Amino acid sequence: MGFKRMLRWMVLALMPLFLFTGCGDLAPEMQDTRTVMLKMDLRQNSSLRRSQVSAADLSAYNTHLIMVLPSWERLSSDYRNYYNIFAEELMDPVSKQVSLEIPLNTQLNIFAFLFKENYSKYDLFTAIKEVGYYGESPSFSITGETNNLSLAVSLTQVPGTDTETDTETDTDTGTDTGTDTTAPVLTEVTAISSPTSDSTPDYTFKSTEAGIISYGGLCSSVRTAAISGDNIIIFDYLIDGNYPDCTITVTDSAGNISIPLPVTNFTVDTSSSNTDTTAPALTEVTAISSPTSDSTPDYTFKSTEAGTISYGGSCESDSHTYAISGDNIITFNTLTAGTYSDCTITVTDSAGNISTPLSVTDFTVMDPSLEAFYPFNGNAEDITSNGRDLTVTGDTSLTFGKDNSSNSAYYFDGNGDYLEYVTNIPSFDNYTISLWAKPASSGTYEAMFSSYDNSNNGFQIDLNGNNFHIRKSSGGNIVLSTAQLEVWTFIAFTYDGTNSIGYINSVSDNESSGGTTEFNRFRIGRNRDGSTYFSGAIDELRIYNRALTASEIASLYAN
Repeated sequence: MGFKRMLRWMVLALMPLFLFTGCGDLAPEMQDTRTVMLKMDLRQNSSLRRSQVSAADLSAYNTHLIMVLPSWERLSSDYRNYYNIFAEELMDPVSKQVSLEIPLNTQLNIFAFLFKENYSKYDLFTAIKEVGYYGESPSFSITGETNNLSLAVSLTQVPGTDTETDTETDTDTGTDTGTDTTAPVLTEVTAISSPTSDSTPDYTFKSTEAGIISYGGLCSSVRTAAISGDNIIIFDYLIDGNYPDCTITVTDSAGNISIPLPVTNFTVDTSSSNTDTTAPALTEVTAISSPTSDSTPDYTFKSTEAGTISYGGSCESDSHTYAISGDNIITFNTLTAGTYSDCTITVTDSAGNISTPLSVTDFTVMDPSLEAFYPFNGNAEDITSNGRDLTVTGDTSLTFGKDNSSNSAYYFDGNGDYLEYVTNIPSFDNYTISLWAKPASSGTYEAMFSSYDNSNNGFQIDLNGNNFHIRKSSGGNIVLSTAQLEVWTFIAFTYDGTNSIGYINSVSDNESSGGTTEFNRFRIGRNRDGSTYFSGAIDELRIYNRALTASEIASLYAN
């Protein structure tokens, strides 16, 4: 939420105006489009005089890429992330004009991307270039009667691009070893379904090199740059009929021309009897591992058709708004710690058919303050990115956990069984330890967790006769509730640098002033001086580098 507020502030504080004015005849190039000449005017709106960006500042940006896209496209600084492009051209740096062929009666947006260096379209689409400013116009449309068009495009500066230092210098310290004489090799990846009711169908091909695209036959597209790898293009408007002669050619930077790739023969039929009424079908391919310490996790799903992605619930992705036919890997926006059970994905195809929402399998994002988390699901591994795996000693064995799942907790027989980690122990100013315990017998000094190998240092969570108990090297011990044998009990211990609090089943059970920050190990099932061992089972041990609040403790217990 903080980033979104910052973005709004940036738009308000750093918002010069691109004023596009279209004029002239607007004569149609074909039946459903108009060719519009747009001119840039860098006048500032009077309501924005606080702007820290002037026309002089913007004059340092020599390349202006202008795109015309459907109004439902979402703006980002990644100018290569759009597939549904109606037109894309570079503005003439002298006349400040650009000519664009715009479809009629269609809700559109103009996206603008400004670059400091002088680039060609080939440069921009064969390698990622640093964007200095980017912005969009309000949604608009034109009709056959439109003769003038005026649009304000609000620009946002990309953070970190306001330096005067050129960060994209080319250094050539090598020796030319020869001229490139190898032409790109093209292969078809996804043919156009035939017959199709889509008059602007998608087509995917692979190229072994980046280069400039040329079209042959009756097919053309505004997409003129190919990357090395898969390329998704959208053909310009096609009338109903058969298309047997379409070809694609790529010319690399050395001038080598590929063998023309024949586009598999297809037929366009937009008559009502062939209208596409089939919605995309979505399936999950790779769920998000849970719990995960990655706050921007990847997710993979398959779609039977290409289309626009919509997100539902608590998950979104600004970087992935278009799905291809096949596997799609998306990266969710930053997620806070918690469980996500309401995330959905929907794809709308070019005919407007909307898929059934795909429910993303529930997952949990771990709190970044977790230093270690041991769910004990089949092993003693730490599932945070810190990798503090425990060593198993004695006859310690896996058993049924608190949810009655097999091999999801460790059992200790009270005779030399324990788990331990002794390397790369973090220092703690405050902390929280939580675990589930099911004692098999009553005793004294039988520790479920201890932080040190000497009884004069650190602390331990143990039994004191019939009670759960916390022993500390400073600040006094804490006696907790009666321990119920063979019953799973949630225990948590927090120290905030001033006070120590013990919790039983989410309720604050007792507390004392003072505490200790002494750690030289994580030990489970054995006390500090090593003489006494715990008898029973332990599940879900968590170690945090902060003192959790009472409500957070309650949430841990409930979940």
